[in-house]
Amino acid sequence: MAKKNKAKKRKTRRGEHHRRGNVTFGGALAAGGEVSSVIGIVIAWIMAVGLVLGGLYFGGMGIVGHTPLFDSGSCQASGIDNCMGNDPGNCGNGCHLENNICVADDPCAGATKESCPNVTGGNSGKCVWNPAEQLTGGTRAFYIVAGLGMIGFAVGIVLFAYWWNRKVHQDKNMAAFAGGLTAMNVMGSAFRG
Repeated sequence: MAKKNKAKKRKTRRGEHHRRGNVTFGGALAAGGEVSSVIGIVIAWIMAVGLVLGGLYFGGMGIVGHTPLFDSGSCQASGIDNCMGNDPGNCGNGCHLENNICVADDPCAGATKESCPNVTGGNSGKCVWNPAEQLTGGTRAFYIVAGLGMIGFAVGIVLFAYWWNRKVHQDKNMAAFAGGLTAMNVMGSAFRG
């Protein structure tokens, strides 16, 4: 009786070994699905970083209340002749040549908010501080909500990628399904261009 059991075990082992050596279409799809789910985690993290940075920027604009976020304003010349009618050969007196066009010099460029009123522009103009565009209450709230939404979406993408990876590695049918989706996507991209 013991000899029959050993013979059965040996046959079963040989059969299993033989089956493991064969590559099946479903097995290839499952392996592809497992690899694509790991790649999906990496892509999810890259997207999440971009979304979080964008969310922080939009939220910051809503909190600070002006746009662009890191610009408090600029010193600009007012009342300066634009020099546009001047002949390029006769460009002078507060003007300079730029791409063979006579353009007004901007003496106000680079002045700070405090020094801007003290700078006088060329051609009897003066410099005026133009603050950054102020946002209204509703727009500020929109930017804050949009920023929080982007951060929440980033967290959701990463959580979904990890959930999908766990499901694919637990269930071979799910892995084969994921591999089939990946194969269709790759083939579709190859045929498109």
